[in-house]
Amino acid sequence: MRSRSSSGKGGFSVAGLFRELHVEFKERNDSAGTLISAGRVELLRNNDDIAECINGYLSACSLANMLLFNTKPMVEIPGTYQVFRRFLEHIRTGAPAEPYESLVYLTLLYESGEFPPQDSRAG
Repeated sequence: MRSRSSSGKGGFSVAGLFRELHVEFKERNDSAGTLISAGRVELLRNNDDIAECINGYLSACSLANMLLFNTKPMVEIPGTYQVFRRFLEHIRTGAPAEPYESLVYLTLLYESGEFPPQDSRAG
């Protein structure tokens, strides 16, 4: 996403959306308690080209909003993370968001414990 810079130099500011980062966190204990700050940051995957396909971009924004609203910090959701990565890979090609968009919702519900346990017997 690019927007006109407010610096007056005529350049454009760049904000990267849907970039996958590896962040190493550092913990520091002091009188206020334990503080966690970002240490080393490494770019793993750049998904900036998602913005080229507006339908995929809007679906990704909607899913990101839902995930940020329905998840908690420091709680792992590895299945949802993997499915969301697959969703991003899928829409980068201009392909429709389904079925991956629905799969992200279903996986989050499953990992959150919202689905009742299933009996192994059908019926």
